[in-house]
Amino acid sequence: MITLSVDDQPEITGLMKKMLDRIDPRGRHMTAANMDEAFTLLSDEVQVIFLDIEMKGLKGIEAADLLMKKSPLTPLT
Repeated sequence: MITLSVDDQPEITGLMKKMLDRIDPRGRHMTAANMDEAFTLLSDEVQVIFLDIEMKGLKGIEAADLLMKKSPLTPLT
């Protein structure tokens, strides 16, 4: 599975990556500190996106709308 975790707290994205690597060691689990980084990493290959709701700048809910337009088949959690 290919995942993308977005959070402005590096300890959270680090923990997400560590857990996902353990659950799915053959997967590719990417992290982003903000939505600019997330949009750079986003591709049609990403299967699940984990979003922080409260981030500096673009909030998770606002970002979800943009992500759904850019990648409508990717589930957001």
